[in-house]
Amino acid sequence: MTAKTAAALDQQVDRAADLAERAIEGTRRAAGRALDQIEAEVEDARDEAAFSLSRAVGKVEALAARTRDQARDASHRARERLEEAGDQTRAYIRDEPVKSVLIAAAAGAALAGLIGWLARSRRQT
Repeated sequence: MTAKTAAALDQQVDRAADLAERAIEGTRRAAGRALDQIEAEVEDARDEAAFSLSRAVGKVEALAARTRDQARDASHRARERLEEAGDQTRAYIRDEPVKSVLIAAAAGAALAGLIGWLARSRRQT
């Protein structure tokens, strides 16, 4: 091999090494950009998930508040109806004392009979 051929071969090796280094550096930059993009997308997804979760929590809290308010209203209406029924019962007893006592006695007798019947049927079993 001549000195000229050796020098030419040496130049080609240097150029190939330079090309390889540039290719490696380009690949590193591309990988860095890809990682940056992935990181940004992950951050966006995390933010979107947090926002969606926050909205869902808000909806659940609103539903719980509405349910609590409806239960409170239903309880209040039931209490008012019971008070009305009590008032009507007291008024009926005041207006019809004899009938009221007879109705109460009949209801008591029916209840006693039912309890007695249940007790007997239980002993037989």
